[in-house]
Amino acid sequence: MKIVIEGYDRFRIGEARVIALEECADEVREAMQGISLYDFARNQPGARVLMGRVPAYAVRLGSISGDVVVRHAVRGGMVAKFVSDRYIAPTRGIVELLNSERLRKQGVRTPRLIAYVIYPAGPLLRRLDVATREVPHAYDLAEVFSSPLQKENKHEALAAISELIGSLTHAGAHHADLNLKNIVLSREGEVDKRIRAYVLDVDRVRFNVPGDPMVARANMQRLMRSLEKVRSRGEIFLEEADIRWLERRAMEMQA
Repeated sequence: MKIVIEGYDRFRIGEARVIALEECADEVREAMQGISLYDFARNQPGARVLMGRVPAYAVRLGSISGDVVVRHAVRGGMVAKFVSDRYIAPTRGIVELLNSERLRKQGVRTPRLIAYVIYPAGPLLRRLDVATREVPHAYDLAEVFSSPLQKENKHEALAAISELIGSLTHAGAHHADLNLKNIVLSREGEVDKRIRAYVLDVDRVRFNVPGDPMVARANMQRLMRSLEKVRSRGEIFLEEADIRWLERRAMEMQA
């Protein structure tokens, strides 16, 4: 049974199956002329490289406003040695799209998914490209706290993170990999110019009862592990008091 998602088109380009935001479908078709969406992005002269397990690329995609981040899905852990970029159908692309739309409707800030493309990789396996809107002038938490911040800027950043954790709790959304790289901060595009936090890699989100305090604890524990790991190596400038304040504030926001 096909899942119908409001505002998205389904179509084929050769053997590739595409699910794209309706207003962006023509741009995706134009980009994929005899080439994968990821290879299109990688080959653009003005592409900006965003490092991860494999590079992602921020590019202009036709007349779409703002840049689009295109990434090729790859696995982590031990399984990556055997099937690094192959997934059993259905791929996690549909999970990311459904989660992204659900989170956005419930007030959680996350980049909107523009398209995902599924390529055959054998009888049962598939490869996957995903394109999302780029959060303009955004920095992940490891970058934000990699140098000392003025007190007021640090407090504003921590408050934005706690607000994001609170919105995830209200949505009942547990993110199994809520680390420093999967939260980005930006004040661009906001009328009041306040810092806002956005959550990434939402295919790792699973939904529970909205407002469940266990969700808040689980999300905070995962983020705290990431914070403490990087802080123990001296790679971020956060005091113990900052971390404890963030923890208290995030838990208070779910009350």
